[in-house]
Amino acid sequence: MPYQQPPNLNQKSKMCMAQNANTAGDSIMDRVLSRQAPNLVQPLVSVSNIYAFLDVSGSMQSKIMDATGATVALFEHAKRGRSQTSDANISILTFADKPCEILPLQSIDEPLPGAQNLQTGGGTRLAPALELAFQRQQAWKAPKNYLKSRAWYVVLSDGAVADFDASRQIYEKIKASGGRIVTVGFQAAPDDIAQLRSLSGDLFFDATQQSALHQFFSRLGATITSNNNASPQVIKALALN
Repeated sequence: MPYQQPPNLNQKSKMCMAQNANTAGDSIMDRVLSRQAPNLVQPLVSVSNIYAFLDVSGSMQSKIMDATGATVALFEHAKRGRSQTSDANISILTFADKPCEILPLQSIDEPLPGAQNLQTGGGTRLAPALELAFQRQQAWKAPKNYLKSRAWYVVLSDGAVADFDASRQIYEKIKASGGRIVTVGFQAAPDDIAQLRSLSGDLFFDATQQSALHQFFSRLGATITSNNNASPQVIKALALN
């Protein structure tokens, strides 16, 4: 069954804007330790930032509602994980010819992008959106007593992307920085899916495998405030099931 978008999402908005909404704040344990041993406080919690990339190019026309529903599911799991801290940065970027960043999760009161955001003209370029998120992650300042953990980059697409060479170059930078790319494919041609798989190092999910996809989203949400983020091996095992 296709994903159903929650009814409380207001469909009339087409807002695209960039906003950095990192909010610093120490946990109760941080404050206790700060009072007891102010010079010995160590990082207690790792914070995972999540960047989701939704393909809104013309080739996604028949799949955009499923892709939007998958993005909503990702955000719902991320919300549950994020409820334990105010420091994680969870953002979504659409991409077609140009990236357009939507409000970070904690500020969303408008709908996620859907059919009204489709761009039927121009090419499909993922690299600018990846670069934008990578630069934001590099500039992100971890709050006091928090580890600057590896970010997750989740690409939802049919793989019909024109700039895979440029995207792979950015992927190498993301990988070198400790980031992880995961791709979710939507009813695409085999060659396009192969490209999408290669971009994420086989950390790939077929969107029709909803059970595995939701397991992944659940684990991803749990990594937001975990001291032991899900390992690449765990995520790969889920992706290959």
